[in-house]
Amino acid sequence: MKSITLFGLLFLNCFRLVLSQELEVGVVVDSVKCANDASQSYAAYIPSSYSSGQEWPIVYIFEPAARGSLPVNKYSQIAEELGFILVCSNNSKNGSWDIGLAAADAVFLDTQQRLKIDKNLVFTSGFSGGSRLALSIAVITKQIRGVIGVAAAQPPVDSYQMSKYSDFLYAGLVGNRDMNYQEHKQFSKTLDVWGIANILIVSELDHQWAPPEDFRIAMLWMLTRSGISIEDKLNKSLNEKLNGLSDSVSIVDKIRMEGYLDAYGSSQSSTEPGKKQLKIEEKIFRKEIKLRLQLRDSLNTAIDNYSNSVSRNWIMNSIEQYKKRINKTSDINLFLMYHRVLDYIRAISIETGFRLLNAKEYDQAKLCIEIWSVYLSNPRIKHWWWAKIAAMKEDYQECISQLELLAETSFNDWERLQNEKVFDLVRSDAKYQEILSKIKSN
Repeated sequence: MKSITLFGLLFLNCFRLVLSQELEVGVVVDSVKCANDASQSYAAYIPSSYSSGQEWPIVYIFEPAARGSLPVNKYSQIAEELGFILVCSNNSKNGSWDIGLAAADAVFLDTQQRLKIDKNLVFTSGFSGGSRLALSIAVITKQIRGVIGVAAAQPPVDSYQMSKYSDFLYAGLVGNRDMNYQEHKQFSKTLDVWGIANILIVSELDHQWAPPEDFRIAMLWMLTRSGISIEDKLNKSLNEKLNGLSDSVSIVDKIRMEGYLDAYGSSQSSTEPGKKQLKIEEKIFRKEIKLRLQLRDSLNTAIDNYSNSVSRNWIMNSIEQYKKRINKTSDINLFLMYHRVLDYIRAISIETGFRLLNAKEYDQAKLCIEIWSVYLSNPRIKHWWWAKIAAMKEDYQECISQLELLAETSFNDWERLQNEKVFDLVRSDAKYQEILSKIKSN
C-alpha cells in the first residue's frame, strides 16, 4: 500500500505558486494539469462568484473509472448555487489503492496551491469504489469535515475504515435497486449506534451516480451541520424529495429521511406500519445475503473448474429465474431484492472478468464475460470480448468466428472495430473485410 506523503501538507499555509494554467470560473474545466506532477490532472468547477479575497468550501470527488468531468458536470450547478469548489481526479480509478491515493495527493496539493480553500469546510465524495476511497481519505487525514458516499460505504482495508472514534459527518446516497443498498442501510444504523451524525438519502435507482437533487440535499445538510444558516433550504429540499418518491421506497426509508428535516439526527419508525416494514426488511436482508453468497461461491467454483459447466449453468439459470420473478411478483420488497441481486452478479462478473483478463487467465475471463452478457440479454458483449480474447491468444480462427457472430447481432459500430488494435491480427484477411462490410450495413 502507498504511504501517505502529501496529505499532511494539506492544510498548511502553502506558498501559492504562480501557475501557468489559469482556472476559468463559472465553467467546467475538463483537465487541469497538476503543477507538481504533469501526469496527474483533474476536472474542476469554480463558482462564478469566486474571489481570492476569501476562503471557499471544496468537495474532492473520486470517480471509479477516472472520468473526472462526469460528476463535475453533473453537480456543477449545485456548486454554483451553494458556493463551493468542485474537483474530480482524472487518474483515480478502481483497482489500485496506490493509484487512488497518489491521485488524491496530487490533486490536494495542486488545489491548495492554486485556490483559497477553507480548511474547515473540506469534503470528499465518490461513487462506488471512489466512495470507499473518499471515506478512506477522511479516516487517514483526520482533516475532512464530511464524506458524501455514493453507492458504497466502508473500504475493504480495516485501517482505512470509519470507526466510533471518527470525527466527521457522513452522507450516504444510494438507490433502492443498488447492490450496495443494504450495505448503506446497515452502515447508517452502525453510525447511529456510534453517535456519528449521518444522513441516508434513498433514490429509485440502481448502481449509478446519485441524482443532482440528492447530492444537493447532502451538501445542504453538511453545510447546515457546519454552522451555515441554510436550514430552510434543506427542509424545503427534503420535503420536495419526500413528496416525489413513489411507493417503491419503503416507509422505513421515508420516515428516516423525515427525521432529517430539523437537520439533526435521524429517527426510526415507532408506528405500526413502520414496525411491520422493519420486520419485512430484516427478512429480505437475510434472504438477499444468502442469495448473494450462493452466487459468489458458485462463480468462484465455476472459475476454479471452468471446464465443468455445472456451476456456470446454475448461475445462468439463476439469472433468468430472477428476471422472471421480477416480472411476475407483486411484492415490491421482492421486486427490489431481485434487482439488487442481479446488480450484484453483474458487478462481480465484470470486476472478476477484467481482473482475470489482466492476469491473462483468458478462459476464466470468458466465463465471467458470458455471465455479464446473459445478465444484459445482450450477446454482443460476449462476442465482442470473446473475439478480443481470441486475438490476444492469437487464435485466428476463433477471432474470425466470434466477429462473424458479432455481425449477426446487428452490431454497427464499425469505427470501434477498426480502431481496436488487437484486431490487427485479422485485419488483412478477406473474411475480416466481409465482416466489416456486414457491420457497416447493419
